[in-house]
Amino acid sequence: MQHGDLIEYRLGSHEASRGLIVRPVAENDARAWVHAIDRPAYWIAWFDGTEQTWAFGGDLTLISKASAE
Repeated sequence: MQHGDLIEYRLGSHEASRGLIVRPVAENDARAWVHAIDRPAYWIAWFDGTEQTWAFGGDLTLISKASAE
């Protein structure tokens, strides 16, 4: 996944949330990096206006790729 990809996140029976990939979780992300060190994870800008959070790539469904410019 890459910057600008449209994704959906759903946890169990909770309502799905959609957002855009901002960037991968990196070493300088402290606590997030500790959890994501061995699995791909990404920061997401959510459409519902909540603050950006991160999620594991395996928990995300790609809806559409960002357009290449």
